[in-house]
Amino acid sequence: MFKKTFKIKSNTQVKGSERKNFKDLLLKSFPNLIDEEINNFLPKKDILNSIKIVTHDELVVHVYTIQKRAMIFDVKGCIFPTVYFLWNFPKILYAFTTHQQVMNNISSGADLMLPGVMTPPTQSGLSKYGNIAENNIVCVNLSNNQAAVAVGVASQSSASMAMANGRGKCVIIHHYYGDNLCMLEDLPLLPIPQLGPPEWLTMKSFDDDFPPLGKSNTSDVNTIGMNTNETAKEVKDENVNAEGPIEEDAVVETVEDMDNLLNYCFLGAIKYSKAVLPILTSNFYKLHMLALSVKIDRKKDTASGEVATDVTESYIITQNVLPLFQPEGYQKGDTIGSSNIRKFVTKYVKENNLQDEDNSRLVKPRNILSTICKTENAITWEELMEKVCASMKNCYTVKTGSEEIVNKGKVSPITMTVSVRSGNKKVTLVDNLELFGIRLADFAKECQHGVAASTSISRPPGKKCDQLLVQGNQVLFIYNLLIEKYKVPKKVYTGS
Repeated sequence: MFKKTFKIKSNTQVKGSERKNFKDLLLKSFPNLIDEEINNFLPKKDILNSIKIVTHDELVVHVYTIQKRAMIFDVKGCIFPTVYFLWNFPKILYAFTTHQQVMNNISSGADLMLPGVMTPPTQSGLSKYGNIAENNIVCVNLSNNQAAVAVGVASQSSASMAMANGRGKCVIIHHYYGDNLCMLEDLPLLPIPQLGPPEWLTMKSFDDDFPPLGKSNTSDVNTIGMNTNETAKEVKDENVNAEGPIEEDAVVETVEDMDNLLNYCFLGAIKYSKAVLPILTSNFYKLHMLALSVKIDRKKDTASGEVATDVTESYIITQNVLPLFQPEGYQKGDTIGSSNIRKFVTKYVKENNLQDEDNSRLVKPRNILSTICKTENAITWEELMEKVCASMKNCYTVKTGSEEIVNKGKVSPITMTVSVRSGNKKVTLVDNLELFGIRLADFAKECQHGVAASTSISRPPGKKCDQLLVQGNQVLFIYNLLIEKYKVPKKVYTGS
């Protein structure tokens, strides 16, 4: 708002009853302040001015200065404090903490995005994004100093931020340290005071705040951050036996131990997490459960619901090629992978002495192979394999945990397209999910919760599978959901 130069229309000194009205305005706008704090901040001898300015976007803003320093600005009846004012009263607004490097982007006119926000760990007892509503006035500070460096409004509520999975806008910036409002009337910038890092970033004792589950904690509960290095050491120490410490990669070796660790982390996350429920399983695992453990191997634990989806291109054995594979225990209609085809065809060629004596790269088709290749002239190994595969039917096998699905034909990829419907509204269409063992009803529900958009399932004309429709352009969310939770290989996606 104040990145570009603005015009000053008027500058008048506030006296008498207007000065008292200004103090009442501060008390009303910031309920955390008290009369004594306001009187100390604005003694009678200090000069209070009201300046009317017009921004580059033709927006009229009223700025209140104390000793020529901008302290408050009024935008359409909404009262905002400047960073100078917040340095004196750092607790009156909810503060989002970001990295020092992000300040360069804010100074360039960018808003604060959710990926740049640092959030308290679940063990701190603090809500991840506070408890604010959309358009609430908030401020921004840095990880090494809680002094405010920017002021703006929340682009969405705390609940919406939690559901956004770290994507999207967090704060719409109206004013930042170093803009033209800070240098009103050509005054030099004041140095940022050192108020220390935010309290939740101060590392304290993990044992005092996170006792073993089922035991009461009689010590005072402090707002602490979780030192993951200390936690890692504790987990290792618990697994040290009389013979000495175990290696780092072997902290949990058995399925039973991994299940116990998973159960411990789940109960701990439920007990201490302030997450807004319902929440995606993948988000709950990454953001809340992993904070309680160095490592959880989901390949070993039995309770994990996130099982990788394995897609293997195979072939169906036909009558023409059955004599090649029948000695190996295969029957007509069985599926066989490319590696086994090469293995058993090579074995058949060598057992029947069909390899060319003069050139080992060539094969002489005889008997069954001559029927398959439709020639008795020498051919290369690659040509032989192509002829054998061409004599069988294509199929692909999808394995999801204990479930195995065989689909005829070549791999039909999951397609995601964005279509425009009436009223210029965009929708995302997803096809072929069922071919990969995904239940459309459950997947649609996860999309509803994840992006807060309506969904529908229908069977388009000429299609073999039902189609999922999600309101809006949700390609990125659906792609991440399939990759992170359903573990579907990236090679089976097409579309925008």
